[in-house]
This record gives sequence, structure tokens and C-alpha cells, in this order.
Amino acid sequence: YYEAAWRAQAASMERLSIRAWAALAYLEIQVGEGVESGKRAARHASSLIDRIGQDDRLRGELKLSWGTALSKMGTFSEAEQSLAEARTLLSNAPGYSVRDATELRQAMAGLYAYEGRVNDAIVLQREVIDAIKTEYGENHRNLLDAYANLGAMYGYAGRDDLALEPARRAVELMDLHHVAATASVTALVNLSETLLNLNALDEAEGYAQRALSLCQNQYPNAHAERASILVALGSI
Repeated sequence: YYEAAWRAQAASMERLSIRAWAALAYLEIQVGEGVESGKRAARHASSLIDRIGQDDRLRGELKLSWGTALSKMGTFSEAEQSLAEARTLLSNAPGYSVRDATELRQAMAGLYAYEGRVNDAIVLQREVIDAIKTEYGENHRNLLDAYANLGAMYGYAGRDDLALEPARRAVELMDLHHVAATASVTALVNLSETLLNLNALDEAEGYAQRALSLCQNQYPNAHAERASILVALGSI
């Protein structure tokens, strides 16, 4: 992403560069150097937007990415403000679409879950799933994350009986689309933990071992994911 951002900027491809910097603002908080690096990337994207003139879509995408990152960091009031600004900017931008509305709902559902407003998060997450299914069909790739998130939210609420179906559906979509990504590790861990809580130990172990193998082969530096897998295996 850093290489893409600088190369696009050097080639005067400002919009591509802005999107790369916006992605970096999110990633730096999640897996990189932290908040200050994320803020620098966000400021860089914002300065490029100022240079090319008012662009509600690009500014809205940046606010959405930054608000999502702040939610995961636990800075809830700033996250909510950023997501509210994203909604206003994107809804006023040309080409506002079902995808934009769905991404905004997904971001707000995540914020509610991190805040502990799990029931509100579940309602929004189910709306996200319904919107994706209506627009793209029952087996779209984006449903993998949506179902995994719903399963995790039911788990937060202590409803493993309700978490099981979306957790299984996420893994089915992972296999259907042959996805080998951190989202796949998360889906496998969520299903393993749900089965563990339901005392289906053999099945839980099988999915945890799949997650561990994927993590070791594809993401050797994904330490947080690997730690959660090992905790699950230890509990089993």
C-alpha cells in the first residue's frame, strides 16, 4: 500500500493515491505502527483531497475507513463522529449505491459491538446480510465477513446456539470461494470457539487445527490470530 500510494502520487494519479493512503490509515492502527502512523496516513490522504478540490466520495471513504479503525481502537465518540460524517458525505456524493449503504451499516454494527451494544449491532448486521443477499445473491464473497461478524456478535451476547448457523455459513463461503485470507482464519476460529462452547469438542478441534495450519502457512506474522487459535486448542 505504501508503494502504491507513493507511485500513484508520483504519477499524478491522485485519486488512486488517496485510496491507498486511506487504506493505510486503517491498516496502521490494525497491524502496523499504531495511532500516530495511522493519523499521518489519514492527514496525507486529506491533504491530497484538498489539493484536487472538494470530492465528497473520496472524503467520505476516508472518514469511513478512519471511523472503522477508531472503533476497533476503542475511541468510540470519535469513531461515531467520523462515521456520521462519512454517511453525510457519501449519501450526497454522485453514485451513492447499495454497496455504500451496506459498508456504512457494517461499520456502525462494528462500532455498536465494540461499545457493548450487542443487540443493536446484531440488528444492523442482519440488515447488512439481507442487503448483500438481495443485491448480489446468496453466495456472494462479501457474505463471508458478514456472517462471521454476525456469529461473533451472537457469541458476545452469550447466544452460541444462534451463533452456530452464521459461523458455519461463513466457513462454507470460505470453502466455496477458496478464500485464504485473515478473514478465513477468523471464520474458522469463530466456528471452533462456538462449537467448543456447545461442547462439540472433536469438531471444534478440527476447525481450530485448520485455522492453525492456514495461519502458519499463509500468515506467519499474524500473532494475535495464532494466539486465539492456541487458546481455543488449549481449552479443547
